[in-house]
Amino acid sequence: MHNIALQKLVHLYQLVDLDSFGNSKLPPKYAKEWEEQVSLPNHLYDKVKGAMRNPLYDEERDNVIITPTFMRGYLENLSKSVTQAQKFYIDVRGNNMLSYKEISAVLHDLDFYCPYPETFLQFETDDAVFQILALDLEELDENYKSNAVYSDTEKKIMDGKKITFMLNLYDKARKQFVLDGNCYTLEFRKDDVSSIQEGSHGYTYWVEDSEWKNLVDLSTDSDNQYSNQSLNTWVQYIDLYWTMFMIYLKYPQIAKPKSVNGRKPIWHHIPMRNFKNSAYREKPQYEHKELVISMYDNDYTGESNTTGRSGSTRFHSVRKHPRQLPNGKVTWVKAHFRGSKDEGVIFKDYKVPTS
Repeated sequence: MHNIALQKLVHLYQLVDLDSFGNSKLPPKYAKEWEEQVSLPNHLYDKVKGAMRNPLYDEERDNVIITPTFMRGYLENLSKSVTQAQKFYIDVRGNNMLSYKEISAVLHDLDFYCPYPETFLQFETDDAVFQILALDLEELDENYKSNAVYSDTEKKIMDGKKITFMLNLYDKARKQFVLDGNCYTLEFRKDDVSSIQEGSHGYTYWVEDSEWKNLVDLSTDSDNQYSNQSLNTWVQYIDLYWTMFMIYLKYPQIAKPKSVNGRKPIWHHIPMRNFKNSAYREKPQYEHKELVISMYDNDYTGESNTTGRSGSTRFHSVRKHPRQLPNGKVTWVKAHFRGSKDEGVIFKDYKVPTS
């Protein structure tokens, strides 16, 4: 698990020091640290970007956009939810990412669900760490009824599993959070894959009511679809990484669960005074499950695999890939070698687990 990204998220609320706010025009305590460590996604209104600098006010510090009390409370509640949630970590750096073709091949056989009422998923790519908090509100609150506005991705509405998500992105190069406090509820449409495009599928989403929703540009086009491209892309990230999470859980042939010991999911307020990376790095990691991607880890005898294509094909490795059986079920073909060394050798930089 990327411990620095997680620890920064858990302790972010401490950068909003309520005692330093008031009528003073001076920047509040930790304003510099906040500006260095926090940014906003583009789908929030432009006027809010200056607010996060000071933080929480517009550029002139005259108009309160989000009150310090609200921000502190929101981030502290987020810290508690993330700490207490069951945690999963998936490392897809290098060539571990599923291809759009592989995702599309298994969508029809995939169930969407939330493993726990509160599930925290950390998805690490080469450039960023996507931190997703998933809430099964229908299970957490029997009286939950969403104020859904079905106008976002599909005109035709079909009943499906609803999961509410919060996404925060950690930019590894800039060492900075892209913070979005909105809750996005996705209704997954397993029985309709007609809209598959580059590994996506049919789903509907909406933004739950909150103080944060008022900061989002919810403009729509002539078809009553959200025209905010950043907003749509943000939700597509959620859909893509949760879909891959579901695939990895369903198929242990390609992702082996590994339990990692650490701190129990119990929240404590532990004051921080140093907000440098070294301080976060020293904090003990939380217990979690890591899904170790194993797309290329088989033992083979012989130098090549005879598939009917080998004769005129250069010798190369083939990683695991899905194949649909005549009964409609999906199986994963073992990794193997194909081709003839007489035709040459193709080297691929797959990351092969060593243990």
